[in-house]
Amino acid sequence: MRTLLAVLLLLPQEDAAIRDLIRNLDSDSLDVRSSAEAALAKMGKAAVPLLEDALKGASAEARGRIERILRTIADREKRASAVPAGTRVTLRAVDRPVLEVLEELQRRSGTPLELGKVPSDLKVTVSLENVCFWDALDEVCRATGQMVFQPKDLAVALAKKRYAARPRFVSGPFAVLLQEINSTISGTFGRAGDRRTKIQFVLCWEKGGRPDRIGARPIEIRDDRGTDLLDPKIPGLQPYFASVEEDRLSQGQHLYLGNVPAEEATKLARLKFELSCEFTLKYAEVMIEKPEGKSRTDLSCDKFSLTFQSCKRLGDVVRADFLFATTEGKPWLQPVRGRAKDKEGKEYAGGVQTNVPVGNASLIYMDFKVPGSTELAELRISVPAEVHTERIVVDLKDVPLR
Repeated sequence: MRTLLAVLLLLPQEDAAIRDLIRNLDSDSLDVRSSAEAALAKMGKAAVPLLEDALKGASAEARGRIERILRTIADREKRASAVPAGTRVTLRAVDRPVLEVLEELQRRSGTPLELGKVPSDLKVTVSLENVCFWDALDEVCRATGQMVFQPKDLAVALAKKRYAARPRFVSGPFAVLLQEINSTISGTFGRAGDRRTKIQFVLCWEKGGRPDRIGARPIEIRDDRGTDLLDPKIPGLQPYFASVEEDRLSQGQHLYLGNVPAEEATKLARLKFELSCEFTLKYAEVMIEKPEGKSRTDLSCDKFSLTFQSCKRLGDVVRADFLFATTEGKPWLQPVRGRAKDKEGKEYAGGVQTNVPVGNASLIYMDFKVPGSTELAELRISVPAEVHTERIVVDLKDVPLR
């Protein structure tokens, strides 16, 4: 009862504070106006009703700020619905079996760990204070001196192996692990050849943090001799996106650069690039009922049009092929998703096998793994209609080349 009364007493006070801040949006002082805008944005959803009411009679200055605050709050809510915050770990262990510590990390994060190769008699002493899951996992491995972890498709594998620190970058539920740097110079005797550097890395995420697509774009990459590895004359400075399969916990990516380090270089003084992780908030879709054996059908929605051509069974695989065109152009770059459902309501995910430009459209072959005796009731084809893009700027220094 006392708790409820405290809440009821707090609400009018909070409303009064919000109204005071809204009035400050019209202050003669720029500092007061800016401070009020920041405070209202920080309040989040609680401030939205009064902000919307204040729009009606607001001055041009206040209206602009209120609209900006509402956009900020809306964007923050969308991000929260798409991207998990990531697990923070506080844990202390003294001469405790490392298997128990790893099981505790797995329980807190929900991210599956492969622990079959962890020695049952290996012990660890470690102190973790509010650190990210990936940093906690690495610190446990470092503290043993003889454990390493490696992200795989569906789990994070741990094994007994001499620990060695490796370049990584952690942001919330995500971790970027550098894998390899390869440089090549190709050409014939007496003629300059192509100079290329390939940087391979893995982006991994905690359970529930899977993006739908990932793109990478270099920002600044130079060696310790001052050589710039970026060549603006070659393509690749815009992110190239790759789709991520369902249930995965990691995906390998790479950067291609138009130059190679100097012969005397031993490390990259700066390795800075941006990852764009796309999370779909809403899909636009069309549905084909009883697709197997169905003849040519034209379908459309506000984002794309589709000419369904056929749906044939190849053993335990059902292959659908269709022409796909979008209102935004370049349909072959769109992340097309397929879902099939049988009469019992079981769903089957489709995998794009072919995506070939045909004029202004794209010819797509999509396979669904469906048992031979199962008849499909419907097939849905969709593309993202609303997307949140989480940008991660990876900034590493003094990265060894060898």
